[in-house]
Amino acid sequence: VRCWAVLFYFILSERLLVSGSGESVTASVGEGVTLSCSVDSHIKPEHIEVSWLRTDGDILVLLFQKNETLPDSSDEQYRDRVEFFTAEIPKGNFSLRLKSVRTEDKGVYMCLVFAGDLSANATVVLEQFGESKNIAKNKEVSILSANSQPFPFSVYLKDAILYLFILLQKASTLFVHLV
Repeated sequence: VRCWAVLFYFILSERLLVSGSGESVTASVGEGVTLSCSVDSHIKPEHIEVSWLRTDGDILVLLFQKNETLPDSSDEQYRDRVEFFTAEIPKGNFSLRLKSVRTEDKGVYMCLVFAGDLSANATVVLEQFGESKNIAKNKEVSILSANSQPFPFSVYLKDAILYLFILLQKASTLFVHLV
């Protein structure tokens, strides 16, 4: 029994578990957002390297290496806008705080963790709500994107001056017609 316990402990100590939120995270432009990433707390921070990357282009967002955060290694578009929760690192929390979200921040982020010969990762999808705009008849309007489940076909605003007809075509293009 003692031999099995030692073998079981050895197997457990040779694994690396990394977890994220498992859900998309949504933020409005200008807001701050937290992207979750937790590492097994049995591994000391000085033995871990954590890289937050944007997967579309392998852009380095923030790096933790040799027991310190290296903000100067961040891609220029993220400098001075990203940070770890320093007090939480000893607990295995390597969540990323992204300040002042921009439209170009939308995408898939990966928390990539190395501990010796072991590696693991977790991904988080950052989605955005657009800025709200007042629209008037005969005025041009730009819409960044629309995402809805189930997809809407029409919206009727009762007792309003404007009647809005929305047609979603191919689930990616939104047409707005003001009558």
